[in-house]
Amino acid sequence: MSRSSVLARARAFAAAGFADTCLIKRVSSVDTNPLTAVVTKSYQTLYSGACRVQTPGGVAAAIEVGQASPRSASATLQLPVVGSEGIRPDDIVTILTCVNDVELVGRIYHITGEHHGSQKSARRLAMDEVIS
Repeated sequence: MSRSSVLARARAFAAAGFADTCLIKRVSSVDTNPLTAVVTKSYQTLYSGACRVQTPGGVAAAIEVGQASPRSASATLQLPVVGSEGIRPDDIVTILTCVNDVELVGRIYHITGEHHGSQKSARRLAMDEVIS
Protein backbone atom coordinates (compact mmCIF):
# COMPACT_ATOMS: atom_id res chain seq x y z
CA MET A 1 0.00 0.00 0.00
CA SER A 2 1.48 3.35 -1.01
CA ARG A 3 1.59 6.50 1.08
CA SER A 4 -0.68 8.24 -1.45
CA SER A 5 -3.33 5.55 -1.25
CA VAL A 6 -3.26 5.67 2.57
CA LEU A 7 -3.66 9.46 2.46
CA ALA A 8 -6.53 9.17 -0.02
CA ARG A 9 -8.28 6.67 2.27
CA ALA A 10 -7.71 8.91 5.31
CA ARG A 11 -9.15 11.91 3.47
CA ALA A 12 -12.19 9.90 2.36
CA PHE A 13 -12.70 8.70 5.94
CA ALA A 14 -12.45 12.30 7.25
CA ALA A 15 -14.87 13.54 4.58
CA ALA A 16 -17.42 10.95 5.69
CA GLY A 17 -17.57 12.78 9.03
CA PHE A 18 -18.31 16.18 7.49
CA ALA A 19 -22.07 16.07 8.01
CA ASP A 20 -22.50 19.83 8.39
CA THR A 21 -22.22 22.70 5.90
CA CYS A 22 -20.69 26.13 6.11
CA LEU A 23 -20.02 29.21 4.02
CA ILE A 24 -16.65 30.97 4.18
CA LYS A 25 -16.31 34.46 2.77
CA ARG A 26 -13.84 37.34 2.76
CA VAL A 27 -14.45 41.07 2.72
CA SER A 28 -13.52 42.09 -0.84
CA SER A 29 -14.29 45.80 -0.63
CA VAL A 30 -15.47 48.41 1.84
CA ASP A 31 -17.28 51.54 0.69
CA THR A 32 -18.31 54.43 2.92
CA ASN A 33 -21.01 56.83 1.82
CA PRO A 34 -19.48 60.30 2.31
CA LEU A 35 -22.86 61.87 3.13
CA THR A 36 -24.34 59.30 5.51
CA ALA A 37 -21.15 57.56 6.74
CA VAL A 38 -22.90 54.24 6.11
CA VAL A 39 -20.34 51.51 5.50
CA THR A 40 -21.17 48.87 2.88
CA LYS A 41 -19.05 45.73 2.62
CA SER A 42 -18.86 43.36 -0.35
CA TYR A 43 -17.87 39.74 0.11
CA GLN A 44 -16.16 37.07 -1.97
CA THR A 45 -17.22 33.46 -1.35
CA LEU A 46 -14.18 31.24 -0.74
CA TYR A 47 -15.82 27.96 0.22
CA SER A 48 -19.30 26.56 0.52
CA GLY A 49 -19.79 22.95 1.46
CA ALA A 50 -19.17 20.17 3.92
CA CYS A 51 -17.51 20.85 7.26
CA ARG A 52 -17.28 19.80 10.87
CA VAL A 53 -17.11 22.06 13.94
CA GLN A 54 -15.40 21.03 17.15
CA THR A 55 -15.38 23.10 20.33
CA PRO A 56 -13.13 22.41 23.28
CA GLY A 57 -15.95 23.01 25.73
CA GLY A 58 -15.59 25.25 28.73
CA VAL A 59 -16.08 28.92 29.39
CA ALA A 60 -15.89 31.68 26.81
CA ALA A 61 -13.11 34.18 27.50
CA ALA A 62 -14.03 37.77 28.34
CA ILE A 63 -12.57 40.40 26.03
CA GLU A 64 -12.57 44.17 26.45
CA VAL A 65 -13.88 46.40 23.67
CA GLY A 66 -14.46 49.95 24.85
CA GLN A 67 -17.21 49.80 27.45
CA ALA A 68 -18.68 46.57 26.07
CA SER A 69 -17.86 43.17 27.57
CA PRO A 70 -18.35 40.59 24.84
CA ARG A 71 -16.97 37.08 25.17
CA SER A 72 -14.96 35.08 22.70
CA ALA A 73 -15.35 31.33 22.22
CA SER A 74 -12.81 29.25 20.31
CA ALA A 75 -13.58 26.36 17.98
CA THR A 76 -11.94 24.34 15.25
CA LEU A 77 -13.34 24.11 11.73
CA GLN A 78 -12.52 20.94 9.82
CA LEU A 79 -12.72 20.98 6.01
CA PRO A 80 -11.67 18.75 3.13
CA VAL A 81 -8.06 19.56 2.21
CA VAL A 82 -8.86 19.69 -1.50
CA GLY A 83 -11.22 22.55 -2.31
CA SER A 84 -10.60 24.62 0.81
CA GLU A 85 -7.35 26.25 -0.21
CA GLY A 86 -6.62 29.93 0.40
CA ILE A 87 -8.56 30.43 3.62
CA ARG A 88 -6.81 32.95 5.86
CA PRO A 89 -7.22 34.64 9.24
CA ASP A 90 -10.12 37.13 9.38
CA ASP A 91 -12.17 35.17 6.84
CA ILE A 92 -15.78 34.76 8.02
CA VAL A 93 -17.44 31.39 8.60
CA THR A 94 -21.21 30.95 8.83
CA ILE A 95 -22.54 27.54 9.84
CA LEU A 96 -25.42 26.77 7.47
CA THR A 97 -26.52 23.33 8.65
CA CYS A 98 -25.61 21.06 11.53
CA VAL A 99 -27.08 17.58 11.71
CA ASN A 100 -26.35 16.86 15.37
CA ASP A 101 -26.49 20.30 17.03
CA VAL A 102 -28.99 22.85 15.76
CA GLU A 103 -27.47 25.43 18.14
CA LEU A 104 -24.55 25.80 15.70
CA VAL A 105 -26.76 26.82 12.77
CA GLY A 106 -26.36 30.51 11.99
CA ARG A 107 -23.31 31.01 14.20
CA ILE A 108 -20.63 33.25 12.75
CA TYR A 109 -16.94 32.73 13.40
CA HIS A 110 -13.73 34.41 12.28
CA ILE A 111 -10.75 32.32 11.21
CA THR A 112 -7.80 32.96 13.52
CA GLY A 113 -5.22 30.49 12.23
CA GLU A 114 -4.14 28.56 9.17
CA HIS A 115 -3.36 24.86 8.86
CA HIS A 116 -1.12 23.33 6.23
CA GLY A 117 0.70 20.04 5.90
CA SER A 118 1.90 17.73 3.20
CA GLN A 119 -0.01 14.70 4.46
CA LYS A 120 -3.11 15.87 6.33
CA SER A 121 -6.43 14.06 6.20
CA ALA A 122 -8.40 17.28 6.85
CA ARG A 123 -7.78 21.01 7.06
CA ARG A 124 -8.22 22.15 10.67
CA LEU A 125 -8.62 25.89 11.14
CA ALA A 126 -8.77 27.73 14.45
CA MET A 127 -11.65 30.18 14.71
CA ASP A 128 -13.31 32.43 17.27
CA GLU A 129 -16.89 33.50 17.79
CA VAL A 130 -17.62 36.83 19.46
CA ILE A 131 -20.60 36.42 21.74
CA SER A 132 -22.28 39.68 22.76
